[in-house]
Amino acid sequence: MLADFHSLPEESRIWLYASEKALTQSQQDYILNIISEELKGWNAHQQPLTAGVSILENHFIVVALDENKNGASGCSIDTLQNTIQKIEKELSISLMNRLNVFCKIEDEILCMPSFKLGSVCR
Repeated sequence: MLADFHSLPEESRIWLYASEKALTQSQQDYILNIISEELKGWNAHQQPLTAGVSILENHFIVVALDENKNGASGCSIDTLQNTIQKIEKELSISLMNRLNVFCKIEDEILCMPSFKLGSVCR
């Protein structure tokens, strides 16, 4: 069940997906539409899940799940991951690269591969 992201409890479980480059408004609209449609019918073992989605700082897609009623299952998490992979393919962007580190420097979000941090931090 799709819920307003900002009305979900603070202790909601979250999934965070990050785009290396700032998302355009049309990309954000597409992403929010695709994920929102998925969340409308998202369930775990035929039990509806209450979740919302938001995009922060033009880079970060956040899906929040209120687990007070029902928690996610492996299959429901796989469904979300498949939706994200579909978005990656459709928009030719990377959202699940866990080797990236994001920094906010002078109001700008910068993405750096973690393997380069050693040379930056020395």
